[in-house]
Amino acid sequence: MPSLTPLKRSPLSIHRLHVRLFSQPVDSPPSSLTLFEISHSNHPKNPNFTYFLKWVSGITFVGSGLGYLYYSDSAFDSLKNSFSSFAEWSKATKEPMTGKNPKFLFGEAYRRKIFFNYEKRIRMRSPPEKVFEYFASFRTPEGEILMRPADFMRAVVPVFPPSESHLVRDGYLRGERSPGELRCDPSEFFMFFDMNNDGLISFKEYIFCVTLLSIPETSFLVAFKMFDINNNGEIDKEEFKKVMALMRAHNRQGALHRDGLRFGFRTVGSVENGGLLEHFFGKDGKAKLQHEKFFQFMRDLHDELLKLEFAHYDYKLRGSISAKDFALSMVASADLSNLNRLLDRVDGLNKQSSLSDIRITFEEFKSFAELRRRLRPFALALSSYGKVNGLLTKTDFQRAASNVCGISLSKCVVEIIFHVFDMNDDGNLSSEELEIHRCYLVVVEDVQSFIDWYNQPLEVASFFAAVEPSHLYEERIALLVLKAAFCSPDCSSLPSWEDEESDCCGWERVECSNTTGRVLKLFLNNTRESSQEYLYINASLFSPFVELKILNLSTNMLATLGDDEGSERPFKLNNLELLDLSSNTLDISMLASLTELSSLKSLSLGTNILEGSIQELAALHNLEELDLSNNLLESFITTKGLKSLRKLRVLHLETNGFNISTLKSLGRLSLLKELYLGGNKLEGSVTLRELNNLRNLEVLDLSSTNISSSILQIVEVMTSLKALSLRSNGINGSQTALQGLCKLRNLQELDLSDNGFEGSVSPCLGNLTSLRALDLSKNRFSGNLDSSLFAGLMKLEFLSLSHNVFQTFPPISSFAKHSKLEVLDLICGNNTLLLESEDQTWVPSFQLKVFRLSSCILKTGSIPSFLHHQHDLRVVDLSNSSLEEDFPTWLMKNNTRLEELNLKNNSLTGYFHLPYRPHIFTSAIDISNNLLQGQMPSNISVSLPNLMFLNVSRNSFEGSIPSFGGMRKLLFLDLSNNLFTGGIPEDLAMGCPSLEYLILSKNDLHGQMFPRVSNLPSLRHLELDDNHFSGKIPDLSNSSGLERLDVSHNSISGKLPGWIGNMSNLAALVMPNNSLEGPIPVEFCSLDALELLDLSNNSLSGSLPSCFSPSSLIHVHLQENHLTGPLTKAFTRSMHLATLDIRNNNLSGGIPDWISMFSGLSILLLKGNHFQGKIPYQLCQLSKITILDLSYNSLSGHIPSCLNKIRFRTGFRSGKFSIISYFQSSGFSSYLYHSQHIELSQVNVNSYPIAYDKAMAEFTTKNRTDFYKGNFLYSMTGIDLSSNKLTGAIPPEIGNLSQVHALNLSHNILTGPIPAAFSGLKSIESLDLSYNNLTGTIPGELTELTNLAVFSVAYNNLSGKIPEMTAQFGTFLENSYVGNPYLCGSLLRKNCSRAEEEAEIEEGEKGLTDRDIFYVCFGASYVVVLLGVAAVLYINGGWRKKWFHVIDVVASRIRWSTLLLYGWTRDSQHTRGS
Repeated sequence: MPSLTPLKRSPLSIHRLHVRLFSQPVDSPPSSLTLFEISHSNHPKNPNFTYFLKWVSGITFVGSGLGYLYYSDSAFDSLKNSFSSFAEWSKATKEPMTGKNPKFLFGEAYRRKIFFNYEKRIRMRSPPEKVFEYFASFRTPEGEILMRPADFMRAVVPVFPPSESHLVRDGYLRGERSPGELRCDPSEFFMFFDMNNDGLISFKEYIFCVTLLSIPETSFLVAFKMFDINNNGEIDKEEFKKVMALMRAHNRQGALHRDGLRFGFRTVGSVENGGLLEHFFGKDGKAKLQHEKFFQFMRDLHDELLKLEFAHYDYKLRGSISAKDFALSMVASADLSNLNRLLDRVDGLNKQSSLSDIRITFEEFKSFAELRRRLRPFALALSSYGKVNGLLTKTDFQRAASNVCGISLSKCVVEIIFHVFDMNDDGNLSSEELEIHRCYLVVVEDVQSFIDWYNQPLEVASFFAAVEPSHLYEERIALLVLKAAFCSPDCSSLPSWEDEESDCCGWERVECSNTTGRVLKLFLNNTRESSQEYLYINASLFSPFVELKILNLSTNMLATLGDDEGSERPFKLNNLELLDLSSNTLDISMLASLTELSSLKSLSLGTNILEGSIQELAALHNLEELDLSNNLLESFITTKGLKSLRKLRVLHLETNGFNISTLKSLGRLSLLKELYLGGNKLEGSVTLRELNNLRNLEVLDLSSTNISSSILQIVEVMTSLKALSLRSNGINGSQTALQGLCKLRNLQELDLSDNGFEGSVSPCLGNLTSLRALDLSKNRFSGNLDSSLFAGLMKLEFLSLSHNVFQTFPPISSFAKHSKLEVLDLICGNNTLLLESEDQTWVPSFQLKVFRLSSCILKTGSIPSFLHHQHDLRVVDLSNSSLEEDFPTWLMKNNTRLEELNLKNNSLTGYFHLPYRPHIFTSAIDISNNLLQGQMPSNISVSLPNLMFLNVSRNSFEGSIPSFGGMRKLLFLDLSNNLFTGGIPEDLAMGCPSLEYLILSKNDLHGQMFPRVSNLPSLRHLELDDNHFSGKIPDLSNSSGLERLDVSHNSISGKLPGWIGNMSNLAALVMPNNSLEGPIPVEFCSLDALELLDLSNNSLSGSLPSCFSPSSLIHVHLQENHLTGPLTKAFTRSMHLATLDIRNNNLSGGIPDWISMFSGLSILLLKGNHFQGKIPYQLCQLSKITILDLSYNSLSGHIPSCLNKIRFRTGFRSGKFSIISYFQSSGFSSYLYHSQHIELSQVNVNSYPIAYDKAMAEFTTKNRTDFYKGNFLYSMTGIDLSSNKLTGAIPPEIGNLSQVHALNLSHNILTGPIPAAFSGLKSIESLDLSYNNLTGTIPGELTELTNLAVFSVAYNNLSGKIPEMTAQFGTFLENSYVGNPYLCGSLLRKNCSRAEEEAEIEEGEKGLTDRDIFYVCFGASYVVVLLGVAAVLYINGGWRKKWFHVIDVVASRIRWSTLLLYGWTRDSQHTRGS
């Protein structure tokens, strides 16, 4: 057989080829190019007339500019010998023309468009014989025309010639080389069912395949069911032939064919017996066709056409096609009215280098083809989105493809799509552009295919009515559109909403009618995460669900129900009875969307942002239940509007801004049964008349409303009340105040918790025999509770007496006959409650679910015995109760549904044994701070597979850590303060994906700090401190959400890893007292969430990264390392810095001026570095400093007098410690009692106590170095400037620091006297001024410092008498004054008068000594100067001459002056003698 040249061309038959759903009918008037059709249809028996029409049409084609024009030597021959089919050309030469190249009147691009349109009309409007003849490229010697696979692809798929070739058409014209050669492998698919192995497709096989291609891929299953007449899951040959005949009748090409009867066209056999029948049913025709085989054949047929199309455009066999070829393939299916516009856009691709260089792979090509196979839902999604939002972005387009059709489009593909359809180049698709795109998509140009037939409703109905009515398809597509809108950017919450093929009634969150199949209930609540953007939905998207009764859209970040212009669109759902829009972000404008819901009975708008008038709700006349809780409303519906809501029975108005007038106005709702007003502002009183209007109420919630206590006096008129909550109102009163309540004999639930009731509980409460729930917790009830109070309350299910000040409580045995009791809550809180001794023999009739007896003193010191008879406990809390017995394994064994067990802070002993059988309901166990010992149960992961919280800290457990592998729900694990040895098990690091808190502190663990391979993606806190871990820090980057990492006090070595800088949530990095070395990585600059950094006591070196300045940083501890260099700009953005401890490093330079930016800095410790220069006055601006240590540096200059501006106050925390709650944002709910009407306040495991992460500081005072931590640090203040080079006098302003506890100025060069103003240091406990040059006397006012414990002025030049040895100065020893020889006093055993004389004598001697020293110094200086001048004159001759010249001049002047003076003297004497 002739070798098949592989073809790769485009697809899809039906879905890929484009027929318009709303376009003109196929039988519209043909164009001038259909003269061939006329010739065959009107004159089938006149071949001469036929040839004449061919010749005329060819001339017309050229003359009208629709063809091409040769002007060459062979032009006439070309026209004379022209032909119209591949078959004719196959008999001619296939060699390209030689000699002079033909020249064309029109350009190549224009001719390509014309030829493409011509061939497209042939496919759409010509009879099948002509289409087959035109595209077939092979004729047998017998004259039969056959197709190669490539011909078949061209016949059904509109394609352009590849842009990388010189071809202008897919057909043959004389003078052009054959475009039929495709450079690809032979088609294995067509060879598979080629029965005669010739690789060719006959006309009957062509009709057979075209008929199959007329079935959309989404209807494969439907088609097979139609074939399966006997409904036995398979079809035989006769069944198949019958339905194929029916399909051909509804298919244009199948209906118009004449078994190949056409002039000059020869075929063999009838289409009834297509060659594929043998492939399906065997040579004998007796085989059965299975659904899988049929479905696979259909898929393979479409995929093969797709491969052939791709190969067609991959002209140079590069494995990819150009962006232009992809765009051509995309627009080839467009209808003719839009084709030219789109082709112009395609031509523009070459002008944009960013797009022209793009290459599209086969996978990308296939993804887009898959999208086109799902055209209807995708087009509907785009159309709906355009109506709602106006503009469609590239991201929206990708999301629609992914969410609606489950197809991922690459960025390159989307870029090309938008270039083609974005007519105004604004980067978005407008509604007009979307319409072009929609028309392009929704029209699958089936060319002789299914949609021609599909557009005929009667025929479609006759074929598919038994399978699926059209309205169900409409609802299914509408659901997919909703999915695309709600699930952005992903659809993990609706995994079953996959495509348009499956039955939507089987999708999750959808319930349908059993009779009509329409959607009745739709639950789209909580489909989006709170971190996602606001959702804007048009209410009209729900219009297709005409029978919908229940719609839940709660918790979706829903912001509006309007269109893109902000106008609210009403719901068109006449049958809707329940609508839940709670927990969204809707404002008051959305009420306009609800006005036409005439059947609505229940409406929930709770937890939104409604504010303003709600009068529109008055239009809902059938409303029975309304929830407006948790909004911003202050006024309710007017009196007129309330008349329209007469059917209202349940009204939720909790947590708004309603006042007492709202309560008064609601009396007009005569049928109102339940009213919830908790959390409003109902200050003021209510009259008896106003409350009487609400006498039919059965439930009234007035919790947290500040309602007046007068309500207790008039509430008795509401005799129908079944539930009343007055919780958290601050109501005061004694037992007499409850008399009115005692008359409500129908009361079933009563909540008086969290008020100010005091005294004994009123005995009349015992008359409320219908009570099921009674909460008296958090009051000041006192006295002894009498068992008779509860004797008549036999229906009691819930009883909470926690947090009162009762002296005694009746024995639990007094409740023995309360068979319905489920919750007994008694948290004492102050260890004052004494329980009476119990009768050990009684057996309770109740089965408790919750039993709390925390912080109570039990006389027996053991667990109450009645618990041995309880088998349905869910929550047990016996913490802080001084229990002294073995761990109660029996308690867990007897209660297999136990959820929470709290036995912490007792004295339980023995071993922690677990029951043999798994406890699948247990979620929390806390046995911390007991005396338990031995090993942890090795079967804990099997016995407690769903455990979420485990705290066994502060016991004496030993051995290795047990296996926690497989505990996938474990959130919190605290094994600290025990005796565990060994390392961390690998299964703990790999098998607990939900683990958030892992605390292994203070054990005896060793080895690698953490397993090298870990998978703890949820880990937030990792605390491994105070163990013996060694080695390097392993990679924990898998735990990217880590917030706290504490490995302090271990033996970890190596460098700090850079991956820590990628922990964007890291708030605390604690690694002191290890052997870490190297620099602080520059990657740490990315830790913006860091609050605590402690790398102290390591061997870190290098300088601080100047970029390290986390904005959240509070505490920095880098002391005891080898850091060098200046501070540069490190910490400059850390405006919340409270502690900066960089003591004992090798830092240098000056203290930076920007230190003043830290307005909240409380502790500044720079001790033991090489800082130089002056103390900057900017330090005085740190108003919240409490501890300032600049000692052991090289600071010089004066002490700034402005230090007195720092108040050194205590009484504020200023970041002294931060609070970390282990369950601040995570946790779980244990069992809660479900009351029927009102919400009862119940303790939850989420209220686990807070853990404090206390800051600390090392500071030297009172001659010793101490660590200050917690409250000690909170109350400590001090200044240490010792061991520097400070000079000058001590500023007297320092004496104003009345709150300073320690002041150390020793080991400097300070001079001058001790300021008498130091008497103002009222809080001073340690004052050290030793080792300076201070002079003068010690001020006697210092004796007023009554808190002074340590005082030293040793080694100065002080003189005079030391202060009187009274008060605190009476406790100081001689060493406080040593090194001051002129001080005197009894403590120094030196008489002060004698000391003064010795001082005067020594002063005189000192004066003589000073004079002798002056003479010696002067003489030595004179000699040195003289010798220096002589040496200079000797070396420099020029200077020597000048010097001697000066000497001569001076000598001459002296000589002449002397002579003149001598002459004048003689003359005077001579004159006087005369």
